[in-house]
Amino acid sequence: MEKEMLVSYSNLPYGLRKKGLFDIIPISEARFRELKASGLSHISYENRFVPKIYLEITKRCNLNCMHCFASAGRSCTEELTLQEIDKITDDAASAGVLGFVLTGGEPLLHPDFLNIVKMIHEKHMGILEINTNGVLLNPETLIKIKEIGENPSIKLSLDGIGIHDTFRNCEGAEAAAKKALELSVRSGFRTYAQIQINKLTLPYIGETLEYLDSIGVSQARLIRTARSKRWSENGLNYDLTFKEYYDECLDITGFYLSKARKMLLDFWGFISINPQAEKQILMPYFVKSENDTKRPICSHAAKTLAVDSNGEIYPCLEISSVINEFHDSFGNVKEKRIGDILKNTDSDICKFMSHTIDERKTFNKAVCGNCGYSDICAGGCPGLSLIGKDKNLLGIDESVCTFFKDGYYKKILKI
Repeated sequence: MEKEMLVSYSNLPYGLRKKGLFDIIPISEARFRELKASGLSHISYENRFVPKIYLEITKRCNLNCMHCFASAGRSCTEELTLQEIDKITDDAASAGVLGFVLTGGEPLLHPDFLNIVKMIHEKHMGILEINTNGVLLNPETLIKIKEIGENPSIKLSLDGIGIHDTFRNCEGAEAAAKKALELSVRSGFRTYAQIQINKLTLPYIGETLEYLDSIGVSQARLIRTARSKRWSENGLNYDLTFKEYYDECLDITGFYLSKARKMLLDFWGFISINPQAEKQILMPYFVKSENDTKRPICSHAAKTLAVDSNGEIYPCLEISSVINEFHDSFGNVKEKRIGDILKNTDSDICKFMSHTIDERKTFNKAVCGNCGYSDICAGGCPGLSLIGKDKNLLGIDESVCTFFKDGYYKKILKI
């Protein structure tokens, strides 16, 4: 098909198949025709398979959340200028990047937010998603985004009706988040909600899911609050162990499937629920065949890049504050072009992308060699391995060991 020939890549890490544009990012027929009219019938890029960039355009934030992995807040000043973003997006386009997730901090605080959206659009890349706390989201901004020609997903956090203000350290944050969620749905945007799950928010999860489903949110994601610099300072008494987390996931799953629903529900590292489907999708990474062990240990980092508000590159923004304790720098887009970084297979970021499941199994042979699940386990999240007892990206992710050895794998097969 002609559409499948729009974009191709070479030098893909460990056999990741070439994909057409429609496999990589959601794009409308109108946007496709626009790209075709501009002459982009086929482009070939010699780089890693990185079609998407998470771009932290500012570290400034109007909240001061207990867990923030970016350590963002009102006192932060780090922010990419429009001129710097112009260069970054030029480099990204040349490197074959197809779309951006705009995040922060609070991205709507950036004085040039709409100019950034327009700039990316005019360079024939898409805005895939906007991550916002919703405080500044208004009808005028959403209308202008559509007028530019973009239709991103809108992702907002709501960590529990009745506790959100406390968790976000701001009175009125909950009311603002609910107002923004309802506005996004009403305006026709695909709307996501993210919910942090810990001992503080847990009692409020059920009511929150009922609310989100009732207003037409497309998808909600429950994520165990993980270690970050901010969370270590503020919330360790509220941590859920992996076993506690999985037990709660089972209870919440039973509650959610107890009646008819429309909203999709993902649990980090556990299960993805489509209430309209007969079978649900297991979330932990699994090895499906012998060839699977040649793929990268992190399928997310193998095909995305994260850039913070200082221009620093990370494999994943969610572990950015923690990874700095173990690693000086993966590179900076203010100093080197994105394409040059990605074409250099000796760069730290490409080495991170290229570690395979086979390498990880060999590294953990003493533990994994005698495990009855080693043939289907892909090792879990390397970020959790880095902050775990091994302090190594190839090390053990204890969440996956708990998942298999404590019987949760068998339990969710019955769902």
